[in-house]
Amino acid sequence: HELGLQPAVLRYFNTFGTRQTYTPYVGVITIFITQLLKKNGITIFGDGEQRRDFVHVSDIVKANLLALENENAVNKIFNVGTGHGTSVNELAAMLISKIYPDAKIQHEHVRTEELRYSIADISKARNLLGYVPETNLSAQISEVIQYLTAKNTQSDS
Repeated sequence: HELGLQPAVLRYFNTFGTRQTYTPYVGVITIFITQLLKKNGITIFGDGEQRRDFVHVSDIVKANLLALENENAVNKIFNVGTGHGTSVNELAAMLISKIYPDAKIQHEHVRTEELRYSIADISKARNLLGYVPETNLSAQISEVIQYLTAKNTQSDS
């Protein structure tokens, strides 16, 4: 407080949304969609049963605004996610059905540094900030698919 700062720390889980730039380090949703739009199969490391908390960027924004406006957030750490896990296999099946039903899944050796389960405990954010996520994975993934399809179509012309 010496500098007049009132910090709050927000830990984002697997964030997704439109306008996410494709790089080797971007989230699995953007990677899988990009692969499927190119009519490629997708690669899953390990058995695909690792679970992730996929949270839409709109919920990230909401959590930030709640923390900014709430003195209960000062000097505290909050997890920002949905509190629900989706397996990489479930995600792959959802995306394949929406984009390229003939796609094949290739399993590679598990990455030893990868966590098996990464699901946010959002109880502190819910209780102190009033954070209630509204992520709808299937609907919001469709928005990302539409965005990336349009972007890829523009770059092809």
